[in-house]
Amino acid sequence: MVYKFLHDYKLEHNVKSLFAMYLTRQISTINDQSEFMLEFSNLDTNKDGILQYDELIEGLVNSFTID
Repeated sequence: MVYKFLHDYKLEHNVKSLFAMYLTRQISTINDQSEFMLEFSNLDTNKDGILQYDELIEGLVNSFTID
């Protein structure tokens, strides 16, 4: 049971990683890629290289906050 969970988790993580790489490559210009990576870095508050659900929600909330 634990093996299946770990196996499924690893597959899901790999699919997410591949999808993220695909999206990044689809961005047309170097400038766009730089902006994307900067935004990703800003959202990735724990700096683990993976966007967690709570990081995405916090980023959305912060982007709609009026100063």
